[in-house]
Amino acid sequence: MKLSTNILVTFFLGFLTIIFIIYETSFHSNAMNEINNECPQVIIKEKEERIIEKIIEKSVPVKLKIAVVSAMHDLSFGEIAQDNFKKYCDLHGYSLHVHTKRTAEGRSLPWEKLTAIKEAMIEGNYDYIFWMDADSLFMNMSKRLEDFIVNNNFPDLLFSGDLNFCLNSGHMIIKNNWWSFTFFEDVWNSYPVPQPNHDDQTAMLLILLGKTPQEIRTMNRVDRSIGGHCLTPQEIEVCKGRFHPRFNGHLAMVPQRDINSYSPYPWFSRVEELYQEGDFIIHFAGLPEKLTRMRDYAKKTTV
Repeated sequence: MKLSTNILVTFFLGFLTIIFIIYETSFHSNAMNEINNECPQVIIKEKEERIIEKIIEKSVPVKLKIAVVSAMHDLSFGEIAQDNFKKYCDLHGYSLHVHTKRTAEGRSLPWEKLTAIKEAMIEGNYDYIFWMDADSLFMNMSKRLEDFIVNNNFPDLLFSGDLNFCLNSGHMIIKNNWWSFTFFEDVWNSYPVPQPNHDDQTAMLLILLGKTPQEIRTMNRVDRSIGGHCLTPQEIEVCKGRFHPRFNGHLAMVPQRDINSYSPYPWFSRVEELYQEGDFIIHFAGLPEKLTRMRDYAKKTTV
């Protein structure tokens, strides 16, 4: 009887040992999978936290590796824009990538934006990328991109809207991570976009509203009202509420004049969109005689 009891005890202890080994193996396996899956995000997050500590504890200005990216294809004002961009980048230690070769074959010029952004994301070891439309100029060069990033809690995508849409893709701050890369892949795969056709901007807006690339490709027309006005703080909050919940925590929206002030012209009428002295960037979107206008404004930049 005693022998049988000892055998049962030994068997029970052995069984518990096997269960414990299986549990430990499963636990460590799952933990490693989570680490492997989250590793890039963990590294980025730790880097951000270290930077924030420096700002709070030591008052050291944050410094990130940033590239300013643009596309210029046979533009009369290209030299003026490129000189202006280089001056700004040299002042703050940013890299400048100017996309000059057509790679979005069969598509209109605005789609070159996506190939230029993706090339910079892949080829450069950058923390962030700033897309700058070529028909724009840095005016107040004392403003740093890092300040927008830090003040908005290191977003994956930062942009402004305008009078017509919740999103204007002319100027965007983009975190160089997998989320951003797949987001712009979805934008690229949404071609062709429905009318009214604003190229990549239409695709981006529809994706933010919850549409898939497959759905966008089959749409013929969208109501312009889906874009909404996005100039005042109240309008910005309304726009944020329209975006699909899966984008919560990834986006930051700023007032238009923070990064995308429009050059004065009759069809730009609201003060919230018009360039004023001291603004960061002036954008000559849709205007005639851009060469003359940009040449004049390039002389008025401040540092």
